[in-house]
Amino acid sequence: MRCKIDPNGSWRTEVSACIAPEETVVPVNDERQVGDYVWECRMSGNGQVMLRQRLSDRASCNGHPYGSEWVERSFKLDVVNEVHSVYRLCHFIWSFYSRR
Repeated sequence: MRCKIDPNGSWRTEVSACIAPEETVVPVNDERQVGDYVWECRMSGNGQVMLRQRLSDRASCNGHPYGSEWVERSFKLDVVNEVHSVYRLCHFIWSFYSRR
């Protein structure tokens, strides 16, 4: 908060920033990334200030960092935008044999 003093001597307080987790300062009408989340500090038209949280486009997935690849069962997976695990490549191929 800050104190604003007008030329006529009147004063008022204004919110200058929001505090996100880990004591991250987010200025009004700006955003900051903290871990897997983006924190937005927004002021509405009527002056109300809100701190909003959303998942980052580069968030980890099940403990795997963005852009990484790993094998799970018969599939190779990677972390892509919007935090979806994508089945990219079959890692194990089943072979079927016919009996004679």
